[in-house]
Amino acid sequence: MPLHRRMSALDYGCGTGLLSFPLKDELGAILLADSSRGMLDVVAEKIAAQGAGNMKPLKLDLLADPAPAQKFDLIVTSMTLHHVPDTDRILRVFHDLLQPGGYLCIADLDREDCSSRPCSASPRKTRARRGTIRCS
Repeated sequence: MPLHRRMSALDYGCGTGLLSFPLKDELGAILLADSSRGMLDVVAEKIAAQGAGNMKPLKLDLLADPAPAQKFDLIVTSMTLHHVPDTDRILRVFHDLLQPGGYLCIADLDREDCSSRPCSASPRKTRARRGTIRCS
């Protein structure tokens, strides 16, 4: 996937920004969204320390709060969806937030009960564009 400074991005469930900070010089505006105020406080400190003027933290739960009005060229979410109670709904919200031709990148675990055995993840490459989702 080509990255460029004209791309806007949403990092949903950003935590401390481990995914977005390495991309800050490759992308334009990056909205770092999380439902945890503590995580966003850490993100805000990192933004200030690194002078990352293209990054903005936002307290956001897309299942409870109104979605941002803007559309994004790229939505990334890592290790978040297994915490979301309604993944079908959140994926529809992501779809609505994507620009035509935008990308949705998800890295997560399968939802499993791990109480009696080690958990395993099923890695899948997913390429999403507004209107289609292709898994391989």
